[in-house]
Amino acid sequence: MGQRVEEFRVEAYINGDWQEVANGTTIGYKHLLQCKPITTNRIRFIIEKARGQALISNFSLYKAENIN
Repeated sequence: MGQRVEEFRVEAYINGDWQEVANGTTIGYKHLLQCKPITTNRIRFIIEKARGQALISNFSLYKAENIN
């Protein structure tokens, strides 16, 4: 159905406050975003702007070492 999300951000709950850890303007197949290492037990994905209804099938987090 094509690209629908035009703008998004990812936030983590850190030290009692929501902080943006990543953002972007497109979402594609296996799109990966990098962020600094954080410790949290809450993450939220916020779609700021979209064409029509966004269809997100998966959202995953990974811990990776030594990403350049």
